[in-house]
Amino acid sequence: MVGLIRQGEVSGTCSYAKVLVDATLAYRISYHHVLQLMSTSLRVTSYVCTLISRQLGESHRIIEELAFYEIKTRLARTLIRLALSSEERIVLATHAELAAIIGTRQEEVTKVLSHFRASGLVASAPHRRGLRVLDLERLSSIRNEPNM
Repeated sequence: MVGLIRQGEVSGTCSYAKVLVDATLAYRISYHHVLQLMSTSLRVTSYVCTLISRQLGESHRIIEELAFYEIKTRLARTLIRLALSSEERIVLATHAELAAIIGTRQEEVTKVLSHFRASGLVASAPHRRGLRVLDLERLSSIRNEPNM
């Protein structure tokens, strides 16, 4: 459940929103207020720097993949990452979602997945959502083919 609980003013100029998302309380505060908190708390500064570092790392990974790897390599790497987060090695992302993740068109994802299916790397069941990754090791061997 997502819902706005309260919106108000903090210290005259900094607005915030308090939101409840699946029983988790989340706040959205202004950039100026974050800077104020960082200037008064080493713990907040450390936390914000950790968040920024993670985001920069993820951005770097995405840019690197787009610049140096062909579509089938990017798709293989993405399937591995998503499959490892599932005990059953099932990827629930649609072709359109996979295309958005790797920066290509849905038709290209469908074409490469057909090749992966024919090679025994992945499988899908009719009328069931998801793609089962069958051979992580062989799929990961595709990872080292830079497109330069």
